[in-house]
Amino acid sequence: MPQKNFKTTPRPESKELVRQASVEATDSSSTASSSRASIEGPSEQVPKKNFKTTSVANGHYANIGQYINACFKSGKICDMCFRIGDLIWPVHRVVLASQSNLFRSIFESEDFSTKPWTPKQIALRGVEQETLSAFLQFLYSGDINIQASMIPDLLKLARVFEVEKLRILCHQQIPLMNNEDLLKLLKTMILVKDYELCDIIMRVVAERGFGQIRECDAFYDLDVQTLCMVLSYDGLIVKSEVEVFNAAVAWLHHHNIEERMKSLERVMDSIRFSLMSPKSLFKCYKKCPALKGNAYCNQLITMANWYVNQCILNKNVYFFINVLLLTP
Repeated sequence: MPQKNFKTTPRPESKELVRQASVEATDSSSTASSSRASIEGPSEQVPKKNFKTTSVANGHYANIGQYINACFKSGKICDMCFRIGDLIWPVHRVVLASQSNLFRSIFESEDFSTKPWTPKQIALRGVEQETLSAFLQFLYSGDINIQASMIPDLLKLARVFEVEKLRILCHQQIPLMNNEDLLKLLKTMILVKDYELCDIIMRVVAERGFGQIRECDAFYDLDVQTLCMVLSYDGLIVKSEVEVFNAAVAWLHHHNIEERMKSLERVMDSIRFSLMSPKSLFKCYKKCPALKGNAYCNQLITMANWYVNQCILNKNVYFFINVLLLTP
């Protein structure tokens, strides 16, 4: 049986994010001159000569990168490969080492006087082929088209192979996702226990407003664990707690009612009944008749009603005392 929830913390009414950034840059340059005088004969000023050093570093490195990327696409001069099932992606160790902290530590520790022990093939499971292709393309070019369905696998690859830049890019995509994909991703991240990303998603959900989220089809397809995370989130912006209760009841009655009603106590435990008025608490039984036959839910509403009435009573007593004190 769930623990009794008696949260009295109000939901926020509004939330603003202010981002400020400033960039300062300074340039400095120095010049130098030199002269030479002959030891014999009168002193004579030697004409200055300007020697220009031509730098082709940018184009040079770009050519190297283009050539390696072309080798990757054509599968040439590769010394390792990734494998999913029967499909193989040939790669270059130097590229893996340049982008992955894990591979860098492995390859740079090798003694070239001995035969390398590093495996030639890395077999992956639980990763989609399309996602692995996008991951490798990112390692070679720095470009990637992140689709919502790819994010769980991309984060998995970024975490295992320690590619921090990719992890940051995935996190930056969260605010750009639509509500449907956002809720689907939240469900997946809870399953893999990536609570850092869950918190990022919930902040975005809270900023958009609960009214938008509950209108999504994906909301009614959430499992009970994900639903309770959404309903109980402290930063959820709602008009009143009645809105949260109505959404919970709508989820329970949406489909597979008999199975979902088994989670009635757990779902109701996410509702902050103490933020409702006595009149709204009474209407909860009409909205969801199953509450009457559940002792735990009855206790939640009874305790909330007692708390609300105590608050009203204390407020009235405080007001009455003030009136007496001000009366001559």
